Amino acid sequence: MINRIFFVADETSLLGNQLPDEENVFFSVRVDPLDEIKLKEIYKFTIDNPRLPIALTLSLTGKLPHETIRLLTSFFFLDSSLRIDNKPVINIMGDNPEILSGIEIHLKDYCKLQGLDEVIVNTIPGILNQSLNYSTARSPEEAIRLYREFLNLRHFGTGTLFTLLTANDNLHDLLKSLASEDLGLDKEFTGLSDLIVKCRLLEKETTYLKRKLLLNEKELANQKQYQDILRSQHSTRQLQDYYNNEYEILPKWYKQMGHVLKVIMGKRTLKSLFRDDVKKYRD
Repeated sequence: MINRIFFVADETSLLGNQLPDEENVFFSVRVDPLDEIKLKEIYKFTIDNPRLPIALTLSLTGKLPHETIRLLTSFFFLDSSLRIDNKPVINIMGDNPEILSGIEIHLKDYCKLQGLDEVIVNTIPGILNQSLNYSTARSPEEAIRLYREFLNLRHFGTGTLFTLLTANDNLHDLLKSLASEDLGLDKEFTGLSDLIVKCRLLEKETTYLKRKLLLNEKELANQKQYQDILRSQHSTRQLQDYYNNEYEILPKWYKQMGHVLKVIMGKRTLKSLFRDDVKKYRD
């Protein structure tokens, strides 16, 4: 799809786990964040269906306790949770803009504490705050009309459409109808779809390279800090010198014998002597 589409359902069974992969089409489940039973069901579905990455859509009516924020953030660490440009995604919706803004800030702040510096928080627009390239459809007919408006207004790759699904909606037919709108545009502007796809790939590559550069800069800064410590009289240097003089100089067979003794004493697992992907030490 030329523009981004989120299909939002109240039940995981309505999502497109039988649909072919489609560029720029994403799936989400709407949930009351205080409903822990429903959240656990969605977590299990996400783990059991790794080929269908999904995002949570939070239906918000009030502030959330810290424990709920923690539970929601844990969803981002599932391998099959939705990521766009390697960033976790979550949608929020509700009638009170102040509450939505506060929860977005709370979520992002807590995610930073967990090492997630960048999280995509989409605020699904309500009836009164639709925009020309950021809209919500509440029926298949409205979704097709709004998507067509995106294209007529020349929003090529910049529009986001949230479509709220019901049990009566046929997702296959709706996706087919939306794709036909793209085909019609491609007939009018030959080669436009290919250019948009290439542009999107270049943007992803640029984002990846920027992220890699940032990580390299952090690694260099850490190495410099470590070297500065070793050159100083910091206590860390004393520990490093002790390690080098007391352990590193020992022969390899002596170190290996120590590992075997740990296994005999029950402090280390036997498998860890032969494999690096298992737990080394017993609790």
